[in-house]
Amino acid sequence: MELAAEFPNQPDLRNDLAATLGNLANLCNLRRNFATAKECLEKARPHHLAALKANPRHPTYRQFYRNNLLALVQAHAGLLDPAAAVQTAQTRRDLGWNPPADAYDAACALALCIPIVEKHEQLHADKRKAAVQFYGDAAMKLLREAVAKGFKDAAHMKKDSDLAPLRQRPDFQKLLKDLEAESGR
Repeated sequence: MELAAEFPNQPDLRNDLAATLGNLANLCNLRRNFATAKECLEKARPHHLAALKANPRHPTYRQFYRNNLLALVQAHAGLLDPAAAVQTAQTRRDLGWNPPADAYDAACALALCIPIVEKHEQLHADKRKAAVQFYGDAAMKLLREAVAKGFKDAAHMKKDSDLAPLRQRPDFQKLLKDLEAESGR
């Protein structure tokens, strides 16, 4: 952090720091230390934004910011803050870099919250079931938005491991079937 502070006009340094904090947050999420993950991601955000301001089209800057948002959605889910998780996923959806892919990736982020709440030790069975339903419904809404915005890759949707928590849902199966029929498969 000292190096980025010493050279604030070096977007590569700012991006590298943000990426490092994002990697640390991912590790914290895996360890179910969601509060520390969120803290790391909040520290990373101004560095992401500074790098993107300096070069808004830089593909690496964009990818690391996307990764930050995905990890933040998961941290919010682990902290039992579904409103913040959805809001962060909507931020991901609204980036405007590739609207169909942005909406699809936002849906994936919410689908990845399902395993987090399924195993959450602070949720009893009824609340766990409600949380799973909430994240599944929110993810499906964004998947439908992705398709409406032009996402057409049914083969990818069919095998994407991020969407595994949705596979048994009838609305997921129907959306996939409709997408496959539309693409002529």
